[in-house]
Amino acid sequence: MSVPDAGFIHTFIVSMIRKSDTDESLKPHTQRLEELADDFSFYIAVMSRDSDEVGRMIGKVSDARTISSYMTLVAKARSIFDSQDDILLATEFENQILEKKEQLQG
Repeated sequence: MSVPDAGFIHTFIVSMIRKSDTDESLKPHTQRLEELADDFSFYIAVMSRDSDEVGRMIGKVSDARTISSYMTLVAKARSIFDSQDDILLATEFENQILEKKEQLQG
């Protein structure tokens, strides 16, 4: 998925979160929508090769679900990246996630 496509979906999810304040049918789904918004923000940062933002987002992770999701998203980005530098950057992101996972477990 391209950065513009991910950005469009992210914007839609954020609008649904805002709408959940007034739409009772969305309230039960707000937490999942927030998780999806975070996942798309992370994916956009990875695909944009924004090391600072990726590092910041990994640093604030506090649960195994997010670790797993982030690893999957980096793997997806890796499959799209075509330059050696981008693949090395994806490896760096994976290493940061694994370090965070060890911190959470230990």
